[in-house]
Amino acid sequence: MSAAISEIDLYTALRDKLGDSETRDLIEYVKSSREIVTEAVKADRSALATKEELKSEIASIKNEIALSRAATREDIASLKTEIERGLKEQLKWLIVLLMGFSSLIITVIKLM
Repeated sequence: MSAAISEIDLYTALRDKLGDSETRDLIEYVKSSREIVTEAVKADRSALATKEELKSEIASIKNEIALSRAATREDIASLKTEIERGLKEQLKWLIVLLMGFSSLIITVIKLM
């Protein structure tokens, strides 16, 4: 009801300065502009995320981070295993080479 009173007040105030038809046109333009702005605000509000949507997205991101951390831990464990295997291989070859060189040195000493 207050909107109708303000339109009447606006019409009364502008009628003497603009004339009857121009004042009506101006008031109609203001009304249509207000409706356009109201619709635009409603459209913008519908495009915004709600608290529940944001909470859901945050939970999803936390879940992805947890999965990524678990995968990283598995990769690190796999790398540790590979490093241990490599060290065992090197140690095995070192022992074999030491035995071979030892027997070579003993053979050379006996031949002298």
